[in-house]
Amino acid sequence: MKKSAIAALALGSAVLAGCGNMSSDQRYATGALIGGAAGLAAADANKENNTGRAVATLAGAAAGGAIASNTGPRQQNTSTVRCAYPNGQPAPCPPGY
Repeated sequence: MKKSAIAALALGSAVLAGCGNMSSDQRYATGALIGGAAGLAAADANKENNTGRAVATLAGAAAGGAIASNTGPRQQNTSTVRCAYPNGQPAPCPPGY
């Protein structure tokens, strides 16, 4: 069990490291795919029926997509040198960005 948990963490780290230069849509799709797979795996581990598996898969996909779309580099407006943040408010970019 301990070896499989370490392997899962290592694989997860490798997958997340590859998301650094993805567009927002690509991050959303990848997050939804990973979240859906995690939801299905959790439902299978709990021996859920088909309805439970479907609900867990959809919930995992929704959560994964939402989390992934709110991560990654901030978008920068090159004409005003201001960044757009998740709350929708433009503000000065951090130093060195």
